[in-house]
Amino acid sequence: MIGGMTVNNVRIEDFKEIIDLFKEDSGEEVSSYISMNRLFIDSAYNELMLRLNTSIKKLVIARIGFKNTRKGYGTKLLSYLKDYAENNGYVAIVIESVQTEEAFSFAIKNGFEKVPNPALNGINLDFFFGDLILNLNK
Repeated sequence: MIGGMTVNNVRIEDFKEIIDLFKEDSGEEVSSYISMNRLFIDSAYNELMLRLNTSIKKLVIARIGFKNTRKGYGTKLLSYLKDYAENNGYVAIVIESVQTEEAFSFAIKNGFEKVPNPALNGINLDFFFGDLILNLNK
């Protein structure tokens, strides 16, 4: 929901730093709301869709795009997500459907591991790196 409303204990206020990060990146206001345990942030220049899987306690980055790359925004976002996960009992952060070498390299550099996908077994897609996971309880 919007504003101070809570959905399964997920509050928009808990993501103020992330929303501010996307505002800084875009240079303008961003739209942000929570619906069905998903955080949506977007502007004309950037976006984030984060699924808060409260049953298996994984934060899933389903869509992400920054206006400015190689400026530290991804590192800051990951730091905020790790803090949120630690404070709310999440066990992992997943980046879903990584499709660029830049995103793949960033994730690997930050401790993510590739998740095997049996549906793609033997299929080589040059543009698709698959899902990556960062287990937080190691």
